[in-house]
Order: sequence, then C-alpha cells, then structure tokens
Amino acid sequence: MLNWGVSRFAWTLAVSGLLFFQLAFAVATGGPIVALDGAVAAWLHSHATGFATDVVRAVTQLGGATVLLAVTIVAALVLLLKRRIAHAALMGAALVGGEGLNMALKAAFERPRPSFSEPLATAAGYSFPSGHAMVALTVYGALAFVTATSVKSRRARVLIPVAAAVLVLAVGFSRLYLGVHYVSDVLAAYGAGVAWLMLCGLTLLGASRLRTGPSRLEPAAEPTTAG
Repeated sequence: MLNWGVSRFAWTLAVSGLLFFQLAFAVATGGPIVALDGAVAAWLHSHATGFATDVVRAVTQLGGATVLLAVTIVAALVLLLKRRIAHAALMGAALVGGEGLNMALKAAFERPRPSFSEPLATAAGYSFPSGHAMVALTVYGALAFVTATSVKSRRARVLIPVAAAVLVLAVGFSRLYLGVHYVSDVLAAYGAGVAWLMLCGLTLLGASRLRTGPSRLEPAAEPTTAG
C-alpha cells in the first residue's frame, strides 16, 4: 500500500472483490471447489499430530478477537500519541469494519462448518467466510501499512508487509488444520479482507490529499550520501 495511487487501490479492490464473488458463487452453487474443500479437510484431519495441533492452536489465537482487539487498541493509542489520527482511524476501521463485514457475510451464506466425530477444535457460528482469516488480514495489514510508512529503511518497508502476510497465512492455515473452516472459507476471507482494506486505503488516501496533499502517505525518504 506504500506510495500507491488511486488506480492501484482501485484495481486491487476490484480483483480481490472478484475473487470473493467467484468463490461465493462456487460455494453457493456446489461448484468443484466444494469437493476440494471436503477432501482437504479430511486429509488434514487424518494427518493431525498432537505436537502440531498444540502449535496450531497457539497460532490460531493470533487471529482471535481478543488478540486483534488488543493489537488495534495499542496501535491506535500509539498513533494518537504521535498525532497520526488518520492512521489510528484506519486501525479502528480495519477491525470494526472487518468484523462487521464478516458477520454480515456469514449471516448471508449460512454455510455449516466442517464436522468430524473427533474434532480438534470447535467454533460457533457459520463457516463462510473465515472470521479469523479476514480480520487478521485487515488488522495486521493495516498495522503493516502504518508501521512501514514510518520507517526510513527500504528493507524494513519490504519486510514488514512480508511478515504480516506470513502471519495472516499462518492464521488461515490454522483454521484449516483445526477443521473449523474449509479452503474456500479462508480464500474468500482473504478476498473480502483485501477488498475492505483497499477501500479503507482509498478513503485514507482521499482524506489525506484533501487536507495536505499526496505526500503525507508516502514513505519517509531514505538518507542519501554523496558520491
């Protein structure tokens, strides 16, 4: 999201939204991905081990409501202390909007969760899309953006989003491994999550340009040396 123009935000929003709608249509109509969902869920469940399950249960907590709320509050407070009000608002919108969108989509599709005689974990509510995966993406994605915009190192500006992506992918995989979501649930969550994050980014970019010009969202310049 660094140094992006309106067109890149808009294109990413369109592509991610299209991904979500394609998956939603396939799930609603019983497309081929539904068979893949069942096969992957059964394979993961049959290959689960005790140690791996303990690790995955810890990883999945990073996408839970308690952790994401704490991350958002701490990040927003730090940003407010630094008078980065727009970025603090982005953190709030990422959490609240992500949660709200996920709840609305779950209610719209009402897809039952995977079912096993001896489940590794249980979860309430509907399956499509994955709330852990979606809100982890919006919150950690927003955090990566506001963090990367404040550093001068080009390497850090690359590593921060990469680290956030790895974390979000790990949370998504944890939901598959524990058998509380299907593959299409997690992929759709990523599509919808990216779309929401891009919409927030567009709003932030527009508000920033109205107030102070486009340079406010650009990353800090690296120091240069002569010769």
